[in-house]
Amino acid sequence: MVRGLPCIRVSIKGIVLGSLFDLVATVVFAFSLGFYLAISHGGDQEAAMRAANSGDWLAFSVVVASALTVVAGYLAAWIAGRGELINGTLSAVFSMAIMLPMTWDQPMPWSATVTVLLFIATPLLGLLGGYLRSRQTNSS
Repeated sequence: MVRGLPCIRVSIKGIVLGSLFDLVATVVFAFSLGFYLAISHGGDQEAAMRAANSGDWLAFSVVVASALTVVAGYLAAWIAGRGELINGTLSAVFSMAIMLPMTWDQPMPWSATVTVLLFIATPLLGLLGGYLRSRQTNSS
């Protein structure tokens, strides 16, 4: 440790694996939901897209994606075994940094304000996952 500077307790392995979980699980969820909606609408792609962008399904998607980010933050903190809060947060930031260029020119089903709020909330969700892991390790 450098004198006067706190030890940074970042785990690249924890961050990368937490982010990988978040990205893969979110893609699998989105694909599964799209598949379900396509089947339930008789294969009509336009009807399935309208359903996916409706208020109920959109809210459900945001809740599930948020829960997956919390789990990813927890996983990153668990793998790191130290610095739970920073590792949980950075896993969400890393996931967001990967997804941002992938969705840059894609149409969004919500306003720019909601998009910005989701980008603000994402690191906080990873932080929550790290916090939950921290609480678990401190109570043991």
